[in-house]
Amino acid sequence: MDRPASLSERLRLGAAQAADIPNRMLAQPPYTAGFAEGLAYMFANQPAAEVSLLLNGFFPEADEVDCDYLLEVLAHIEETRYCEQGVGCGVAFVFWGTEYAPVCMAAAREWVAVKRAALGQT
Repeated sequence: MDRPASLSERLRLGAAQAADIPNRMLAQPPYTAGFAEGLAYMFANQPAAEVSLLLNGFFPEADEVDCDYLLEVLAHIEETRYCEQGVGCGVAFVFWGTEYAPVCMAAAREWVAVKRAALGQT
């Protein structure tokens, strides 16, 4: 089966396929509603050196649409950042208690840059 060509088509397909997936944070595949939160959680719990491996698993044949989508997901994670007053403002969190992982976020952006370069884009 060919992959949908547009982001909106992939989001629609992801939502349709997600109906059978339990609504657990770590079970959300790309193009589904919980993917950003699950990815943020994974980033908080793994070394930055493993981000490429993780993203290659989610996007094995990454194309322009996948890169655009991942950048939107990363932006959504950034938008949810907040300071937890109880632990001091030196610690940022996302999605109600997942520690923000700036090194993994940077590694994810680097992954997008490498994929785009391989696709002949900037």
